[in-house]
Amino acid sequence: MKARQDGQATIERLWKPLFAAIDKSRLRRAKTGFKQGEIVQLRFSSGEWLGSVALASGYRRIEQFHLPALGDWRPYASHMAKWLARRPDWYAELLSGVWGGEWLDWLEHAGLPVVPNEQTVHLWRQKAHCTCEDGDPFCRHVLAGFLFIVEEMQASPIDSFRFFGLHVQDFQDSVHQAMHKLWQEQFPDGKIRDGDSVHSSAEILDNVPWENLKSDTPLDFLKTSRRFRLLFENAEPVYLNKK
Repeated sequence: MKARQDGQATIERLWKPLFAAIDKSRLRRAKTGFKQGEIVQLRFSSGEWLGSVALASGYRRIEQFHLPALGDWRPYASHMAKWLARRPDWYAELLSGVWGGEWLDWLEHAGLPVVPNEQTVHLWRQKAHCTCEDGDPFCRHVLAGFLFIVEEMQASPIDSFRFFGLHVQDFQDSVHQAMHKLWQEQFPDGKIRDGDSVHSSAEILDNVPWENLKSDTPLDFLKTSRRFRLLFENAEPVYLNKK
C-alpha cells in the first residue's frame, strides 16, 4: 500500500476495491439505507463490530449484525501514543481531519490495518452474521455498516479509533502525557535555546517484544524538531481530563 494523497477522501479511496467487488444492486440498497440513517449504532466489542439497523417497511424492526473488527489496537495503544508524541505533525493532521500519508504508512508498517485486504474480506465472508434473511454474509446491513465506518473515519480520524477498541479520550490523554514527558526529557528547565533540537535518540520508546515497532523505519524524526518547537514553545502541557 503506497503513500497516498493526504485528505479526507483517502480512506474512501482505499476502501474502494472492497465496494467495487460487491454486486451493484446490493451496494445501491445498502447506500440508500445508510443515507436514510438506518444504522442505529455500530461499536467495537471484544474484537468484533456489533451493529444495529432500524428498518421501516410496513412496521419498524431492528436487524443486528456482527463480524470480526478490522483490527484491535488495544494492546498497542501506549506505543502508538508515544510515536504520535514523537511526531506531533501526524497528531495535528489527525486532529484536523486528515489521514496523512506518513501516518498511514506507519500504521501499515506496524501491522495495524485501516483498510481490509484479501484475507480480511475472506474472514468477513466466513464470520459475518446478520439476523436478516439474506443468505449472503455481505447483506445490505453489513454493507451499510462498512459505509458508516468509512464515513466516520473520513470525518474524524481520531474519533474513529473507537472502531479499533481504543477509548479516544484516554488515548489522547496518553499522547499528551507522552509529549509532556518528551518535552521534560529534552528541555528539563523548560527553555529552548539556539541549537537545541528534539533528539531522535531520546529514550521514550519502551523495549517491547513487538518487532514492527523495534525495526528500522524510513521516517526521519529529526525533521519534527521545528514543528515540535512551534507546537510547544511557551505552552503549558494540556490534558483532556485534568482533575
